[in-house]
Amino acid sequence: ADMQVVASAVPIELVTPLANLNIPLTGIFDGTINIKGKTKNPDAQMAASLSTVSYNGSNLDHIYALATMKDWVIDVNQVLAERDQYKISVAGKVPVAAFVKDSSIVQGKNENVNLVIDLSKADLGVVPLFSSYVSAGSGDTSGKIEVTGPLTNLQAKGVVSISNGSLPFVDVA
Repeated sequence: ADMQVVASAVPIELVTPLANLNIPLTGIFDGTINIKGKTKNPDAQMAASLSTVSYNGSNLDHIYALATMKDWVIDVNQVLAERDQYKISVAGKVPVAAFVKDSSIVQGKNENVNLVIDLSKADLGVVPLFSSYVSAGSGDTSGKIEVTGPLTNLQAKGVVSISNGSLPFVDVA
């Protein structure tokens, strides 16, 4: 089966339930997804962008993504998140099973992750995207983090340096 899905100026909060995702994400989605092959093991190519993004209470200007999928593994050419002059990019491979709740179709298939997160043009203001315990962040960062291994035992390694950093924590007592 071959299919192309094109979206223009669609509120992302209308799309995430269709993918069975319950995430605190808002923004405007534009993109194209091409799907080819057998229903039980399709190949896909995606080019997408989100603008005026809010995730977990933190705002971003844009997120751009280029990726392909084969054998239930997503090859992330690049995901780039931008806010003001700051950028974070991610590239590598991640199994579809990392994103779906009912992974019976993809369970046991290529479940190793191999991603590189590049923080060389980032800022600590991104930390609230990943932790509800941090209310804000400031300070330039540099470095890279590699996330590797099976979904059940991910390992992160790398070096990140921070210049004049500050992270106010939400009530953690």
